[in-house]
Amino acid sequence: NRECFAANGDNLFGAVLLNDMQYDLTGAELLEKIAAFPQPLQQAEMLVKLHEQALKKSKTDPGQPYINIIQCNPEREIVSLSSVLERPEVSYVLVDFWASWCGPCMGEVPYLKQAYAAYHDRGFEIYGVSLDNDQARWKHYVSTHDMPWTNVIAVEGDKSSPAAEQYGIRTIPTNFLLSPE
Repeated sequence: NRECFAANGDNLFGAVLLNDMQYDLTGAELLEKIAAFPQPLQQAEMLVKLHEQALKKSKTDPGQPYINIIQCNPEREIVSLSSVLERPEVSYVLVDFWASWCGPCMGEVPYLKQAYAAYHDRGFEIYGVSLDNDQARWKHYVSTHDMPWTNVIAVEGDKSSPAAEQYGIRTIPTNFLLSPE
C-alpha cells in the first residue's frame, strides 16, 4: 500500500489509499500526508473528512497528554480516568474501549485478565470504557466475567458520551496505554 500510495500521492486514488492506511499512521503522520496533496484535492470530501479524523487522532498520538474521561461504574458511581492515574500505586493504565456485543472485544478479555493478573501488583491498571447501549447487559457481563479492574460505561440511554469522540474511536476494541507522566 505504501509504495502504491507514494506513486499516487497527487491524485484521488492516493486519497483512497491513504484512507485505507489511516489506521497504521499517527494523527501527525496522517496530517502530513494530507498536506502533501495538491490544494484542490485537499478540498475533496474524502480528504476533508480524513483531515477531521486526523485532527482528533493527533490528540491521542504517543506523547500527547491524556484526555480525561468521567463516567459511571456499574454501581453508578462516577469514576474519572484522572482519579485512577493519580493513585500512588498506579504506574500505567490501559484505557480499553470495548462493548459486550463486540466479538473481538470479548476475544480480548482473557488476555486483559492475564495482563491484569501478571502486572497489577506492579502498578498496572485497566480503565475499561464500554460503548454498550444496554446498561443491564454491560453490568451483567462485567459481573459474570470477573473483570476486577475499573469499568465505566460511556453511553447513557441513546446518547453517546464524548469519550469515544474525543479519543477518535472508530473501531473497537481500541486501547491506549497511559502513564501518570
